[in-house]
Amino acid sequence: MSSTLLAYEMNGDPLPIKHGYPLRALALGWTGANCAKWLHKIILMDRPYEGFFMDKVYRVFQKDQDSKSGAVVTGIKLKSIITQPLQGQSLAAGPVTILGAAYAGEDEIDKVEVQSMTVAPGGPLPF
Repeated sequence: MSSTLLAYEMNGDPLPIKHGYPLRALALGWTGANCAKWLHKIILMDRPYEGFFMDKVYRVFQKDQDSKSGAVVTGIKLKSIITQPLQGQSLAAGPVTILGAAYAGEDEIDKVEVQSMTVAPGGPLPF
């Protein structure tokens, strides 16, 4: 997406300080953590901004490559986490509730795959 919102309210109330009061820029398609908070002025430029984050952080480049020549990060790959059960946790036989979260940027998550396995008590894991 190429749109950017300037937020001064959240749910009809003034934007809280922890969320960027007095003004926050929200670049659609990017996580909120990557969007500027606490704006007090905006400068329009006729060229892309050059600075540490735009030149070195929001680009993909090789170790021996000039960071400015790297591809600009414009999307976020799928990120996911399983929060329950804990890794290595012993589980009783029977149904198990699996909890977690996934984020896919602008894409939709169309399925979740779960694989079950049986391991003999004290036996090696199959991976």
